[in-house]
Order: sequence, then C-alpha cells, then structure tokens
Amino acid sequence: MKICLLLVGGTVGVLLAFGVLFSRPTLTGSHTLRTVSEVQLSFENHQAGSSPSSPAGDSSHGIRQIDESNISGTAALLEQLPESDEQRDRTREFLTKLFENDPASAAELVAALHEPLNEQMAAALASMWGQKSPIGAAGWATNLPPSPARTHALLSLCADWASADPQGAANFVINSPASDFPIGGSATPTEASPTDPLASDVRSQMLFVIGNRWAVQNSGEAFKSVGQWSDGPDRDSLIAGITSSLAESSPADGATLVASMTPGRQQNDAALTVLLEWGRSDSQAGANWLKLFPPGEFRDKAILNLTATLAEQEPESAKAILLDWPVTDERARAIRHYLNETLDTDASRGSSVLAGIEGSSLFQEETERVAQHWLMQEPSVALQWLADTGLDDSTRMRLLSAPGLAIPSPF
Repeated sequence: MKICLLLVGGTVGVLLAFGVLFSRPTLTGSHTLRTVSEVQLSFENHQAGSSPSSPAGDSSHGIRQIDESNISGTAALLEQLPESDEQRDRTREFLTKLFENDPASAAELVAALHEPLNEQMAAALASMWGQKSPIGAAGWATNLPPSPARTHALLSLCADWASADPQGAANFVINSPASDFPIGGSATPTEASPTDPLASDVRSQMLFVIGNRWAVQNSGEAFKSVGQWSDGPDRDSLIAGITSSLAESSPADGATLVASMTPGRQQNDAALTVLLEWGRSDSQAGANWLKLFPPGEFRDKAILNLTATLAEQEPESAKAILLDWPVTDERARAIRHYLNETLDTDASRGSSVLAGIEGSSLFQEETERVAQHWLMQEPSVALQWLADTGLDDSTRMRLLSAPGLAIPSPF
C-alpha cells in the first residue's frame, strides 16, 4: 500500500534515537550476596600505564572483582574503559546485577557516572525499573536534577509510566518547562531555552506516548481528560496520542478530538491518522468528514492518501468517493493518483473513474493512458471498450499500433 503519509517525523525520531539503544532485559530473582564477583572487564592495553593509585580491584589485566559496597570506585573503574559497546555492555551487566539486589544501589551507580555513559545507563535503569515498578521508577526519575541523563530516563520510562498512571505522567510533563528536558551535548538546565525546539520535541513526544497509552488503557477516561487542559501545544500533543488509538476503535470520537485541536501540523497529522483508519472501516463516513475541512493543502493531500488506501483495499468504494468528490481540481488530481495506483495491475478499474474528469483537459490524456495499459493486459476486452470511448480514429489507430501490442484477429 502506497500512502503519502508524513507523520511527526522529527519528534518520533527523538524517541527512537534514545530508545533503540536499549533492549529491555529479562529480570531474574534477587541475589542475597553483598559482593558481585568476577565481573570481568577486559581492557588490555588501556590499563598498561595504570598507576598504583588506581581504584581497588584494578590491574593491568583488567578489573578482577567489583565490590557492590564501593559504588563510586566501581564507576571509576568502568569509566576507565574506552568508550565503546564493550564499556556500555559491561556497565549495564553490572547495573542489572545491582538492580536485582537493590534499585537504590543501581541508582547510585548511575549518579556516579559521567556523560555519555550516565545517559545510557539512566535509560537502561529506567527501562528495567519501569517494567518492575513504574511508579517507583517515576519517583526516582522525576526527582533527578534536570540533565540529559534524566531526560533519557524519562523517555525510556514514559510508556510504562503512562500505562500505570497516565494522569500523573501527563501532569508532570505538562507542568515541567522545556528547560527541564535537555537532551545532551553542552546543554544544561541553565542554558536550555524554554523555546528550544529539541526540548519541546521531547515533551511533545512524551505527551503523545502518554495519550496513546491512556487511550489503550481506558479510552473513555482519556477522551474526557482533555477537558482539563488549556488549549495549546501540550494539549494538542496529548490529543494526538489519544486519537492515534481512538482512530481504530472509535474514529468518530477521534474526529471530535481532532476538531478541538489548534489548526496546524499536529492537527493535520492527527486528522490524517483518523481519516485513514475511518476509511478502512467506513470509507463514506471518512470521506464525508474530510469534506468538512476547508479546501487547501491538507485536504488535497488527505484525499490522495485516502484514494491510495481505498485503491488497494476497497476499489468500489474508491470509485464512489472519487466520482462524488465536490471540488473539480481536487477530484481530478485524486483520479489521476488513483490511476497511478491501479493501471499497472488492473487497468480496467481506471475506466470506471474517467467520467469524473470528463470535459477537463486531462480527460483525453488519461483515457489514452488507461487504453495503453488495458490493451497490454486484456487486448480483447480493451479493444471493445476503446471503440466506445469517443476517441477519434487517428488516436485509436495510434494506440493500436503501439510496439509489442498483440491485437487479436477478427477472423
């Protein structure tokens, strides 16, 4: 299915960029030993010049044993490894063991690390903790000082937190300024601007996730919740997330929420999501809703997307909607798009929508295009249709003399 669908690319990219680094581990039973023994961290050559003052447990051949009671020393040893996948993996291995014994110790390790390792481990700890106790994890993450590590933790935790307490998650994000969500580099809470687009994207993406999980958990409650928020980008992001779920289960409710959003990109993206889902379940209702939008760039693109969806799934519905579309220019572009979607596989379907552009400058061009494809696919049937098209004799002869065309003999 070809869909010209542009969806919140920037903001989704932010979440994916942070989330893809960390797959969620499978937690095992708690350990009772105080020492996590024989965690082998091989970094040959890197430690060749180690001084006698190196932390306990260090040697030129690697870290032999790490004592869970010495979190700061452990952090120092781990940070001596070159920045690499090995450093990250070994640190996460130890972090996981700490978490199994005591989440507070794992949090202490993250706090002792420096960028960028602390950002990676904050996200890893949030993921582990969020699966086990999302409310407990939220308590830890929200009480961290604003920093890139905290932002990574909140992003990693967001979906689990929203599933357990969407109201609390939404309240926290909406009541936090963008400056509380620095995302890395040299950004600090004092340097981050309240209007920084990247920090705003983080908040917007979190609110989208919260809205989606809220609607999945309790669509009725999520639908009613939007009334408590003031109009603006935060409410729009939350609604966009809610409608991404409602679009499939209750597109009419999703359409109601979309209508309450601020006109702009977020509303258009949410509207397109609802339209395409509605088109799959009740194409005529979806098309009738789209007609309520003012003519313009969004409606023009939306009818093309709906056309592409229906061309693949419900060709008869596509025909009815296209021929009934009220705006001539939009209808002509949509019919041309429909032909682009169908001619290579079934040109006969194109003949049924040509009436929608009859009288326009496109009519002869598109009629010839349907004929060219159909004659190659079903020459006998197409030949009979071509005789009734009203095309002049010279045009028909040109079409019938196309190279590679095998016209059946009448004898």
